[in-house]
Amino acid sequence: MKKIMLIVISITIMGTIFFSCQEFDNDEYSKKAILKVRVYKVINFNELKLELIAEYDEKEKIEIFKKAISDASKITGIVNIIDTNFKFEIVYEDERKDSYYLWLGEKGQKGSLMNIEDTDIIYSISENLTDNISKLIRD
Repeated sequence: MKKIMLIVISITIMGTIFFSCQEFDNDEYSKKAILKVRVYKVINFNELKLELIAEYDEKEKIEIFKKAISDASKITGIVNIIDTNFKFEIVYEDERKDSYYLWLGEKGQKGSLMNIEDTDIIYSISENLTDNISKLIRD
């Protein structure tokens, strides 16, 4: 009986750890009140030289970035990282910030993002969201 309980508890703990690490915490982002999103062009990645190119406070534009984060899927395995072209910040009403590196592909390609606080994990974003963000930033 003890062995069965130990196995059930172990499986439960491993399952919780596995599934909680697969994607961003969608509830966390849906509950926070976002004030604005700032987008920077990365001039020099090694020196982290940035140029602010856009700041969005309109709800529909904020939703594009929010959806990119909440729908992002973890990329498993070894990833070959190249210098990023963009960084964006989510600024909350309490003035806290979450920052992300952003890689945008060509039209119809997936993009990627990485939370600056957790650079060991990279996430992919859908082709549609990548196109929406590209259009927003480049217009």
